[in-house]
Amino acid sequence: MDGKNVFGIEGEVRSKTITKYEKDQNPERVEQINEGVEHPKLVSFDLEGEKVQIEYIEVPAKKQEQHEGEKEKVIILFPGFCASYIPYVGAVKELAGYMGNYRIICLSPLDSGKSSSLKESHLQKMGEVYRAAFQKLGIDSAHTEATVIGHSRSDIIALELARSVPELVKNIALVNGITGKKEGLAGLTYDFTEHTFLDITPERMKGLFKGEVEAARNYLNQTRDFLRNMLKPTHILNQFSSLNERKKVNVKELLSQLKSNVLILSGTGDITDYKETRENIYENLPENIQAEHHLEIGGLHDEINAHPEGFVLKFRKWMESVEKV
Repeated sequence: MDGKNVFGIEGEVRSKTITKYEKDQNPERVEQINEGVEHPKLVSFDLEGEKVQIEYIEVPAKKQEQHEGEKEKVIILFPGFCASYIPYVGAVKELAGYMGNYRIICLSPLDSGKSSSLKESHLQKMGEVYRAAFQKLGIDSAHTEATVIGHSRSDIIALELARSVPELVKNIALVNGITGKKEGLAGLTYDFTEHTFLDITPERMKGLFKGEVEAARNYLNQTRDFLRNMLKPTHILNQFSSLNERKKVNVKELLSQLKSNVLILSGTGDITDYKETRENIYENLPENIQAEHHLEIGGLHDEINAHPEGFVLKFRKWMESVEKV
């Protein structure tokens, strides 16, 4: 299957090829996946004289024969604003079930969960922290080929890692990212607050999902996690500081330096707007990347958490188009 034509601008699907994917239901694999997501770990290291720790969950790839010189393939998922790994457990499970040849890692970003707080949380410093964490996890360009997924405010983390270590980061997926938005800190704060306390409510869940209990439960777990992180004054202060710092980033210059494959998934509402995403992100990608890869719209801002299987199936199809697997 030629995957280059699977996705199209504004959601147009140009390929009628229907591919059926089957999730690994082997009991040993299911147990391995559950064990990985139920036991978070911490990686610690020193950075500029400061002790830093990053919380993460991990599911190893299925055991398979590895050829000499073949790199380990890893998918690294970065949660969004004020979110730890917890709301993304479903996505990790689905990734591990449908993409067993990949090592799957989900980090609690700085200032969330049990990960450290970070003062002066500008983009370059955050990039240094995550690259140091990668090294401690045995992820390096000599032995690893990485795909980074950045959701919501963490889309810019994926972009920075692709720019700074192109020899390591081969693919990035920007999932309902906010980098394309033009609002300043006040506007972003308003959008996040409205999204959390007005959009995601029990009343909305009952009306929107019409009996989809699992999706409603996933949204509720996400909101609980958000509130837990919001109640930590230092964490929330640094989170908002990072939102303010991101507006100082020259996004066009950052995008122009990309060499990785890029998937952009943009929602039709709930913070993100596909028109802004297309204008400010997609159209500023290098021409060769823009021609080969795609912007797809549809779904709500937190679709990755509410319906993780749907997200992973879409993501896997794109990965096949760039990996030729």
